[in-house]
Amino acid sequence: MLRFLAMLQFRALPAVVAVTAVLGAVGCARPLDTPCASPPHCPEGYECLANRCSLLGDEPIAAETTRIVIDPSHIAVVQARAPRDLAAVPPAVTFGSRALGATALYLRFEPRWTEAGGEVDRAFLLLEPMAGGRSDTNDVLVDVWRIREPWSEKTVTWLDQPSVAPPTSTGIARSSPPSVLRIEVTEHVRYFRRHRHAARGLVVKARPATAHGATFATGVGGGSPPKLEIYMR
Repeated sequence: MLRFLAMLQFRALPAVVAVTAVLGAVGCARPLDTPCASPPHCPEGYECLANRCSLLGDEPIAAETTRIVIDPSHIAVVQARAPRDLAAVPPAVTFGSRALGATALYLRFEPRWTEAGGEVDRAFLLLEPMAGGRSDTNDVLVDVWRIREPWSEKTVTWLDQPSVAPPTSTGIARSSPPSVLRIEVTEHVRYFRRHRHAARGLVVKARPATAHGATFATGVGGGSPPKLEIYMR
């Protein structure tokens, strides 16, 4: 069996889909919490799978899981040094840019996975690199938080953002070479499954800036939108 569909570097399916994924091993060991973007980020005896350090020979997803992919229903991009047009979503979001300053990407997904049977095995937030984005040799660390308060893409600004709460997770954004930003959000999705009324979405925020940062598509005006990829079993 192919190594988890080329280690999850497949094209995301449009809208909402569910397929049965038979991925080799009967089970999978829990990966380390440390995010990775390439093998050198992992200790000896581990490899970088699904952006987490996993034991050599392991599979990042358990066998016979059902894959659900959901596009966001609401998107907002706010930046510390750039005014926001409340009437439009930009075609791309850049994390780690010194020129743009701190950036936050707000995403809300319809919690359709709460209606599915079984348990949440793993979940990932996927952002596709934007074609033509400037290259930066420095990686950018990003954090994903659960949004605690109601929000609207028509009103959220850098000075007026909803509060956030745990769980939180970390990913590595890379633009040289351009790479899919994949962040594990399993605990976020499990929380939303237990508390559907609190499924107000996720926010991605970058750590301190590098130079040009890493740019990803929002799906507006070209490019693939962010995806919430969930594996149920």
